[in-house]
Amino acid sequence: MLPISKAYVNKVQWQEFCLNSQEWMLPLLKAHPQLLDWVELCTLTHPWMLSLFDDHLDELHWYEISLHASQRMMPFLVADHDMLAWECLCENPQKWMLPLFLDHPSAKHWSGLLENRQKRMFPLFQVHPSRLYWMQVCDEVPKWMFPLLQVHPRRIDWELLCDDLKPWMLPLLCAHPDRVSWYNICRVS
Repeated sequence: MLPISKAYVNKVQWQEFCLNSQEWMLPLLKAHPQLLDWVELCTLTHPWMLSLFDDHLDELHWYEISLHASQRMMPFLVADHDMLAWECLCENPQKWMLPLFLDHPSAKHWSGLLENRQKRMFPLFQVHPSRLYWMQVCDEVPKWMFPLLQVHPRRIDWELLCDDLKPWMLPLLCAHPDRVSWYNICRVS
């Protein structure tokens, strides 16, 4: 099919071609970058496409790449981290992304990371507590975040925390009775 496609380049349905591209098509894709549907290509996360992406960084749709990122693309994501749509990566953080997040703390969409509160991101939260939105942290705290609360009592929004008390929080309350919002505790109980 490849020689036929080269002979009839203008007859190729490029959107379909890009959507269903396979590794053997790479020479044709590289030969006709101006005809490619870059949005469709950026939704694919095949390692064999990285050489095509590297050659055409200006054509890439980084939002799509970020939205469809996979672990196989990690070297590419690390190399071009300043182009990523971090809010997409933070909406559904995966364990394999942790090194990327740890290396680039200023780029992240912290609110999105906290919204999802995935336990696998705990090492990131431990390393960068000053970047966290503590009101968001203290709103419906999962038990696995307890060590973070213990280490950073001054950052805690005590009113929010006391609005949604859990039995496992008792040691924290006992350790910091002067910070506790007793009004909220009495109101809730």
